[in-house]
Amino acid sequence: MPSPWRRGGRGGTRRLEKGYLKYLVLRLLSERPRHGYELLRAFEERFGGHYVPSPGVLYPALQLLEELGYVAVQPEDGRKVYRLTAAGQRFLESQHELVERAWHSLAEWVAAEEQDELHNLVHQLIALGHLLREYVGRPALTPQQIARLRAIVARARQEIEAVLAEPPAEQAR
Repeated sequence: MPSPWRRGGRGGTRRLEKGYLKYLVLRLLSERPRHGYELLRAFEERFGGHYVPSPGVLYPALQLLEELGYVAVQPEDGRKVYRLTAAGQRFLESQHELVERAWHSLAEWVAAEEQDELHNLVHQLIALGHLLREYVGRPALTPQQIARLRAIVARARQEIEAVLAEPPAEQAR
């Protein structure tokens, strides 16, 4: 089975192999019917904002799934609501292994992205320390300025500790 990841053009990395989005959309629709915006939000919630297909990619995928008979569309409150059909459920079940592999691979990619972001955050904090170090030994700061900086750092530390104490949100089920 091919990897859901591949090297993209211009040195970029495509997050999903072409055609895999339909499996992920079907998986989300198997949970409950949704309109397009709800699907976009579901991707955003499940993958912490790291992977959200663009409407220009999602809606053609939904149209394809409708043409294949895997989803049915019903208007509801002025919106198209997409529902998984019996044929779509059978297809999803027949492709279970591929769907799960694509889903988990995307979740692993998100975890790697989050680690990169955390790494970048640590570098930002180090750069802040270097900025302050430039003033060590110079009479450039008043005692009031130093007190204000100390208070800013103390507040930042308290807020960071509070965020780190929160239980991790479930990213991808």
